[in-house]
Formats: sequence, structure tokens, C-alpha cells
Amino acid sequence: MKIGILTLPLHINYGGYLQAFALKSILLEHGNEVYLIENKNLYGNLLKRGLRQIKDSFSLLLFYLGKKTRKLSLFLKRKKYLFSKTITCVQ
Repeated sequence: MKIGILTLPLHINYGGYLQAFALKSILLEHGNEVYLIENKNLYGNLLKRGLRQIKDSFSLLLFYLGKKTRKLSLFLKRKKYLFSKTITCVQ
């Protein structure tokens, strides 16, 4: 009998590889024809990862720009109060 074992993406899961290999070995011992089918959705994962990185970079940029804008406005407000009076020195 032909049997296909469909696996999830196992790039970081060594236990999943071990489990698939053990199942394949047992099924081969019982006289079956076994195929391991790796479910790799590389393009979808790359697109999703790329979009997530762009979104994270953009939100980080907006966060730091907002922070710099707040610091600048606070500095200008303080500067206005510090230099509101002019002092002239006469010699």
C-alpha cells in the first residue's frame, strides 16, 4: 500500500523529523511503500516575513520620529521661556 506522510515545515523542529522517520521506518517494516511529503510554503512565508519586517521597521521609524518631535517641541518651549527677557550690557 502507498502511504504519504505529510509533514509541517520542520526547519527548527528536530523532534518532528525524528517522529516522521520513526513512523516511516515502522510502516516500511510492515511492507508499505512510504513517501515523506514536506509541506514547504516558502514563498508565502517569505512574503509574510518581508511584509512583517517592513511593518516593524516603519512603526519603529514612526516611534522614534515622534519621540524626536516631542523632544524638539519641548526644547523650543523651554528655549522660549529661557530667552524671553533680553539683557543688554552697557560698557
